[in-house]
Amino acid sequence: IALMLAAAFYYFAMQLRSGLAQDFGSAFQFAWLNDFVRRMWVDMVIVALFMIVSILLLEVIGVLAFCVGIFFVMPLAIMAQAHFLYQLYSIYLSRGGTPILGKTQYLQPSLAPAPPPFSPKPL
Repeated sequence: IALMLAAAFYYFAMQLRSGLAQDFGSAFQFAWLNDFVRRMWVDMVIVALFMIVSILLLEVIGVLAFCVGIFFVMPLAIMAQAHFLYQLYSIYLSRGGTPILGKTQYLQPSLAPAPPPFSPKPL
């Protein structure tokens, strides 16, 4: 069980890092992963326990609603996981963690001429 929890912690940290950096390769920076898991493991246990209990309860209610409710529960679970990952990252930064730098996006210059400034027509 402890090995499964450790694997889940590293999986969530890798998912968070690759998502915020917008780069799959950055998920394998193990120095950052070890630092994140070392600082956040207690909070990750609390989040995991809360998610297991609440999603399991909501899934049972969704199945009891003639299986239609499960279509509302699963997107809610995915959004809750993303929300908790961001909250964990915010707490990690407040505890002195290393921020994740995302890719810089470059804007392409437009080849079209600039539109003329707006000038209202007289009435």
